Amino acid sequence: TAAYAGALEIPGQARAIDAARFALAMRRDGYNLFAIGPKGVGKETIVRELLEREARTQPTPADWCYVFDFADGRHPRALRLPAGDAGRLRADMARAIGELTTAMVAAFDGDEYRSRKHALIREAKQREGAALEALQERARARRVGVVRTDSGIVVAAVKEGQVIEPDEFERLPPEEQATLRAALEEVGNELSAMFTQAHEWAHAHAAAQLALEREIAEGVTRGVFDGVAAAYLDQPDVLTYLADVARDVVEQAARFTAKPDDGVPEVLRQALHQHDDGRERLRRYEVNPLVDHKDDHGAPVVSEENPTYANLLGRVEHVAELGALVTNFTLILAGALHRANGGYLLIDALKLLQQPFAWEALKRALRTRELRIEGLGQALGMVPTVSLEPAPIPLDVKVVLFGDRNVYYLLAAVDPEFDDLFKVMADFESAMPRGPSADAAYATLVAGLAHEAGLRPFDRGAVARVIEHAARLASDAHRLSIHLRSIADLLCEADACAGVAGRAIATAPDVEAALAGQERRAGRMRERMLEEVTRGTVLIAASGVAVGQLNGLSVIDAGGHAFGFP
Repeated sequence: TAAYAGALEIPGQARAIDAARFALAMRRDGYNLFAIGPKGVGKETIVRELLEREARTQPTPADWCYVFDFADGRHPRALRLPAGDAGRLRADMARAIGELTTAMVAAFDGDEYRSRKHALIREAKQREGAALEALQERARARRVGVVRTDSGIVVAAVKEGQVIEPDEFERLPPEEQATLRAALEEVGNELSAMFTQAHEWAHAHAAAQLALEREIAEGVTRGVFDGVAAAYLDQPDVLTYLADVARDVVEQAARFTAKPDDGVPEVLRQALHQHDDGRERLRRYEVNPLVDHKDDHGAPVVSEENPTYANLLGRVEHVAELGALVTNFTLILAGALHRANGGYLLIDALKLLQQPFAWEALKRALRTRELRIEGLGQALGMVPTVSLEPAPIPLDVKVVLFGDRNVYYLLAAVDPEFDDLFKVMADFESAMPRGPSADAAYATLVAGLAHEAGLRPFDRGAVARVIEHAARLASDAHRLSIHLRSIADLLCEADACAGVAGRAIATAPDVEAALAGQERRAGRMRERMLEEVTRGTVLIAASGVAVGQLNGLSVIDAGGHAFGFP
């Protein structure tokens, strides 16, 4: 086998390979593949090789990321980007927010903002002062004073510039009192009107102040985000998101100018054992790249070894803060279906069925052609607490299940949706017909397995002995077992025996030694049972004649090792 230099080819599986190729070629709903057959015949090896060969010819699928939804924070938005752009958008946003933080602080500490803000304050004070002075001038003409006190601005009758005390006011002539009371009422009404006007001026001042802050923030934001948007001009969804971010940044400019720990009581900071570094305030502007195909070439081929509900559909993680579990959109994690979207997903059927609700979740995703991340409690309506509800993502995936025949036929019998979702069955053989051409193909298989495992070369006698053992495994002189795991194990053990014997090439005696070792390791039960015969505990008559009695041989298969017992 030293001359072998090709890809591993597994003979005897033409029917299953044709079925798998048909499933790959069908681009319609429901044509997912279920590969059935005994374990160890190479189902996954063959199908994975076909998938990887096909996947290399297909385009790399799009990236997906989740971002904050400024309209409703409980429903993160899903953004679809060309392959490799999810990580780039995340980096661009992180850099833009860093620049904004520095630029905002500089802008609101700058001379232009300070001078314009002080001008607005000065204008407001001058307007209020002029109105009060005019009112005081009119009041003095009517012998009424407008006086500032600790409790506010009040009106009072005056005489020669001095406030008339209540006792002195009562001693005035009735006509004068009446005149002063009328003047006091008029000035009081004017003061109330001035207060109303001042309230409107305060609103106008606040609006002007807000407009000034928005103008400054818009200038800074535009300068930063115009550069970011220039890299995504061909992606309308990203441009819409960037526009929403810029609008929110302008409205929430205080998030960028607030100092760390602003507004956080010292007791709370000590309880948290940390200081706010500003990241929490700005987390809403981060990007969570759910699936990033930057380093991929072609469609993905994903195997999920632990197909739980969360591992298939993704999950939203939580962190503990002050005894409560909180979450945000950056804690959304992808599942196997997300990673395989646009490509192929391989799952062991029995493992899938052993996980609670995983089979139903997979069927629902394939039937609706969308991925909706929700906790198992949410899906069952058992968790009343508020949590995130990420936007669903369109699903385009080919699922391949592996299992034995019993699992396939059981699902076909008891699940009415099974035939609609897995329309193609690839039935893998455990043995192949024997003949000269089959022997040659099997020799090539032995060479390929030895080459794949990095073993010594096998000579003609060793290969012939392996083929003979394959016929014994098939229990048929006219067939050869293609249980690859058993053959591969035998080759590895024969290689080890050749190493112990100091040979550079594995020979037939090495294969014999490996088979003898297998038999000895598994022979305890056989030896004990035959010992019962030789000791006479089990009576077997080997001579003489008995009417209606015959000797027979029971074949016992224990743990893959078969032996005869009389």
